[in-house]
Amino acid sequence: MEGGQFFCERLLPRSKMAAFRTVPERLLRPVARSISSRNAEIISVKPTFGKPRMYRAALCKELGKPLVVEQIPAAEKLKASQVRIAVHSCGINFADILMCLGKYQDKPNLPFIPGAEIAGEVIETGEGVEQLSKVTVQTVLVTAAAGALGLATVDLAANALGAKVIGAASKDKLDVVTTMGASATIDYNKDSIKDKVKELTGGKGANVIMEAVGGKVFTECLKCIAWGGVILPVGFASGEIPQIPANILLVKNCSAAGLFWGAHMKYNPALLRDSVNKSLEFLEQGKLRGPHANEAFKFVMQRKSTGKVLIKTR
Repeated sequence: MEGGQFFCERLLPRSKMAAFRTVPERLLRPVARSISSRNAEIISVKPTFGKPRMYRAALCKELGKPLVVEQIPAAEKLKASQVRIAVHSCGINFADILMCLGKYQDKPNLPFIPGAEIAGEVIETGEGVEQLSKVTVQTVLVTAAAGALGLATVDLAANALGAKVIGAASKDKLDVVTTMGASATIDYNKDSIKDKVKELTGGKGANVIMEAVGGKVFTECLKCIAWGGVILPVGFASGEIPQIPANILLVKNCSAAGLFWGAHMKYNPALLRDSVNKSLEFLEQGKLRGPHANEAFKFVMQRKSTGKVLIKTR
């Protein structure tokens, strides 16, 4: 990120080193090795007397050679309209690899820090920065998450829409839910859904709840819904149709919206058609997980990537 001040942290575990085989993959091997060896959290060295604050960056010092991870002096005072960002993840583009090989149309002066896409936390702003919009990740709770509808919901919410997904199912089915993209799971034969969701969300609750079990599970879900959230009863696998306590809807300003998808063919076929087309679009773009995944750089080099490929730093 030329000209910007970014803080990097652990990218890849050492166990992934063997995956780096192609030329562009070898370019990034030092980055992964350095960050793995440090096994650190955010690297931001606070300034000491007479010494500037530093941040860690992957530098391209010589075209076609591996990147070099070094401590770089950070700007002590931001200029007008500048922001300082603690990086949580950074995108990998084929153009970045070509740039490091000297084969891209834009040829920055050496040394440079490759990359143009990051996501993170704004920790400081310069003059003239009035407002920054913050994208809030939605938490989606899915019950009966290992079923056909549940897995499809987990896949769409986590992989296509970028939500934080909590999947609830019986213990023997939790692995498949995690594989599909859930960031956390709940064994609802053992754990309290309400307590676990509260724990996983820092007390905020789930913004969207796809509920297919009914009975006590529905009641537990409603008790851990976020303020302003929505719960979607889509079935009653338990055989018990729950009674909705209206006082919870009132105090949490939340809503319960029925979702009988088959009825859309009669009452709103246009919406049904649009939803199917959108799902197919996600599939074509590679945003749905499917049965396999490859290493990031190998995926890019083999021209298989269609969605965004990310290196997660947290």
